[in-house]
Amino acid sequence: MTLTYGGGDHPAAQFLTYEHVQRWLVEVRRKAKVRYLAVGEYGSEKGRAHWHVLLFYESGKVPEVELNKRINHKMWPHGFSQWEEISTQAIRYCVKYVQKDKGALEKQAKFALSKRPALGAKYFEMLAAKYVDAGLSPKELEYSFPDVINKKTKVPETFRLPKQSFSASHFVGSFVRLWQEKHGNNRWPSSELVDYFLDREAARTPLDLGKERFAGRVPKPERPPPHGSEPVYSPTVNAYFSDTPIARLWFYRNNTGDLVWHEKLGKAGNAVRNNRIVLKGLHPDVSTGVPLSKGRRV
Repeated sequence: MTLTYGGGDHPAAQFLTYEHVQRWLVEVRRKAKVRYLAVGEYGSEKGRAHWHVLLFYESGKVPEVELNKRINHKMWPHGFSQWEEISTQAIRYCVKYVQKDKGALEKQAKFALSKRPALGAKYFEMLAAKYVDAGLSPKELEYSFPDVINKKTKVPETFRLPKQSFSASHFVGSFVRLWQEKHGNNRWPSSELVDYFLDREAARTPLDLGKERFAGRVPKPERPPPHGSEPVYSPTVNAYFSDTPIARLWFYRNNTGDLVWHEKLGKAGNAVRNNRIVLKGLHPDVSTGVPLSKGRRV
């Protein structure tokens, strides 16, 4: 899809106004569920602003318009629009704007796309499902498409996800989730790749360990931590918490698999000092000694 502005010295053609595309997408989504990738650029000859949009329809109707022809359409009142069947060339043209090496014109361009979830998320979920159905674990972050052929080798082109990318994390996370849904507590075949992502996720978001490591509800602690309130279960993170004079502590497994109390800063803060709970025999300035840090046992 190409979206242009009116002829002559149209004021809107001087600047890339993403709000125009957003309003156009609202109209498109009234009759369809779509994901998108949009690129705004300035023409090389006259420097006029225009937009290229790739639409990926998940459901709904495509407007009944004549393809490969500039038309006036009510959804785009600013000028001409032109609808075309999506092609590999069109995709290559648009995604060049995410490359690091850009020319002067490319650096002025505007790039936007669907992010929740990211484009391609469903493909990596399907790829993860294939591993689960085959009883295998992914070893690499490589994938290919049968119809995308390398011109030199004459075999399908191999692509590789960067380890730090959202898509890589989403792919491995989908594999773990689908495996547990199908096989329960039976461990998947050994994979350094899966272990790497689980360890990284555990270090980044320790409160999610309750969901990762327990098929059901996390075990209730036998007793609260020293000077802590009675443990309360939080279904959001599948963990128990207890408010102490130091901070709110959470009960779940650490990286070595032991059930211990952990401190999570920046959430509830100190409930005692905020006067939200009262612990008998303690005052807000009472300390148990050495402050707790993340992962420290009490």
